[in-house]
Amino acid sequence: TCNARFSPLLPDDLRSITVQLAGREGLYPRVALEAVARPNFAMSLGVSTSGGNDVNISDGFNTFQCAIAGKFGGQPHLDVGDLQESPLLDFAALGFAIAPKGQTPRWAESWEKDTETKELCLWRRKTALPYAAVFPRAQWIPNDEHAIFEALRRPQFVEARNIALLVGAPQTDFRPPSEGTVRPAEVRRMSPTEMEVGTKAPGILVVAEGFSRHWKAWDETGKALPVYRANGGFLGLPLSSPTVLRLVYTNPFFFWGRATTALALGGIIAATLVTRLKRKRSLCSSARYVA
Repeated sequence: TCNARFSPLLPDDLRSITVQLAGREGLYPRVALEAVARPNFAMSLGVSTSGGNDVNISDGFNTFQCAIAGKFGGQPHLDVGDLQESPLLDFAALGFAIAPKGQTPRWAESWEKDTETKELCLWRRKTALPYAAVFPRAQWIPNDEHAIFEALRRPQFVEARNIALLVGAPQTDFRPPSEGTVRPAEVRRMSPTEMEVGTKAPGILVVAEGFSRHWKAWDETGKALPVYRANGGFLGLPLSSPTVLRLVYTNPFFFWGRATTALALGGIIAATLVTRLKRKRSLCSSARYVA
């Protein structure tokens, strides 16, 4: 959600910045919009914000934002318009933020200026982890929001930067490398609901998309893989070997909603055509009667 604080010229400025981001090879931009012109405007331009993608912003992200704020509970923390500086933003792969030009935001300490337009400035986060990355170490935590919150707040997790927190029962047959650094994974995005991710090393693949049980994964042989909630609110997959996998968001309510919308639109078009046809016939009949 965003607030209207800029002049009507903003959409052109914002579009210019997002076009530049989309044109950078190998980069899937994840952006925070500090007080943007209209609700969900980022989604209409194909920019993914830190809470999730165009389709899914998970309730698990609320716990992640609570950890950033340092206080558990309260109102939902899904609004990324009021950005707070925290090392946890690196784990959200939040690489960019857009703010008014000529201002130095209070959160700018870990950021550097990247691009400017007439009214806006694009800031780049120097320490952000990759959008999709393979972590060498895993720590399993119970499916309890308080436990997840506490794990995210521990210095051992934040400072190490190579631990993937996975929610659930440990996989006894999975042994991560346990040493090394986080390595980026290659991402090919087909749509907001489908992507292909390639890894070059075993470990825990973390994709900075909002976790949902509706995300499904298959490896290159077609074998289904379990998808865990990772690092508080994102997607995690333990991988015993390098692979190319496919991730698909399969929420049936989303697809039924699209189908319902398509049917409703088709019904409106059909009703309009029938009405026009009846009117045309009525006018033709009236003309013959007058003649």
